[in-house]
Amino acid sequence: MSAKTAAKKKKDVPFILGLSFLEIAAPNGNLDKQLSGLGLSRTGVHHDKNIHLYVQNDMKILANYDTETYANLFKEFHGSPICGMGIKVKNPEKAVEQALMRGATRAKGPLVSSNGKEVPCVYGVAGSLVYFVDVKTGPESWGMDLFKNVKGTGEGIIQGLDHVMSTVPSGMLESWTSYYEKIFDFTREENNHYEIGKNKFNTSVLLSPCETFHIVLKEEEIREDMLKEYLATFKGTGIQHIGFKVHNLVDAVHYLQRQNINMVKANEKFYSENYKDLDESLPPISELKECGAIIHSEAQGTALHAFTEKIFDGVYLELIQYIKGRPIHNEKGLFLLAAGTSDNGEQ
Repeated sequence: MSAKTAAKKKKDVPFILGLSFLEIAAPNGNLDKQLSGLGLSRTGVHHDKNIHLYVQNDMKILANYDTETYANLFKEFHGSPICGMGIKVKNPEKAVEQALMRGATRAKGPLVSSNGKEVPCVYGVAGSLVYFVDVKTGPESWGMDLFKNVKGTGEGIIQGLDHVMSTVPSGMLESWTSYYEKIFDFTREENNHYEIGKNKFNTSVLLSPCETFHIVLKEEEIREDMLKEYLATFKGTGIQHIGFKVHNLVDAVHYLQRQNINMVKANEKFYSENYKDLDESLPPISELKECGAIIHSEAQGTALHAFTEKIFDGVYLELIQYIKGRPIHNEKGLFLLAAGTSDNGEQ
């Protein structure tokens, strides 16, 4: 292999190799009912801290109940329970040094790796933590006592993470977009401006360098919708919702309903005005109504979306089934659905 070819191969290896986990802070509560309701299995608990590992296929969540860790301080200050995420990298120490050279700020996380060193991490949106996780070992090596015969690969509904959406205050969209581009090599796919009734907002859609998940940033212009409520509750920037990929959206919604997890549903007018002649590859309108599902279709493909009511202290979940291709993430349908409106904003 020539030196030129070797250099190109090295450059082509993405900075991020995938999402390892999300961390949810719940120092005063228990997330087992919600996480089990999503089909995740509790596969282990930290030997020293009150941190539990939940797994379903490629999705992992750390439920942090420990009152002595940064997660507790984060939730008290911001209100948001989503206090961190782990990203898979080839070499965590080298990755954190690279991030620091690009302008990130090192943070002190609550866990140590198998070799006794602190798990390297930096600050992300709103002071949340971004952990650098060894792609070969994962968080299981961070002092987790794993349960026997519990693998987290059962018949749950979640395939993996599709995206996280973070709300930012007015005037901060560009700076946070540039942050992800500069520090973590995310690619800006598009910027959008939406006007629905009296509500106006801008979004930036960012694709991870491994091309396996998105981060969507949303900036409000008029605080007359759920953004106002979220920013008032969570005191600034933070994750407002999490998008999970599912095999079959209708089946997934029925599964959640059996676990007493409620879905956001629009009124009859929404469906009669927005969906008339549906492609045969899509479920009938009656099933869309029952599930509260919306359709997102563009040149890149078609997807079905459905949204739960708030489940983690104000954070709600989105389920996504890709029917054809992979359309770029779009938030307009969510706001139309949540309000049960047509494009002109009428109820």
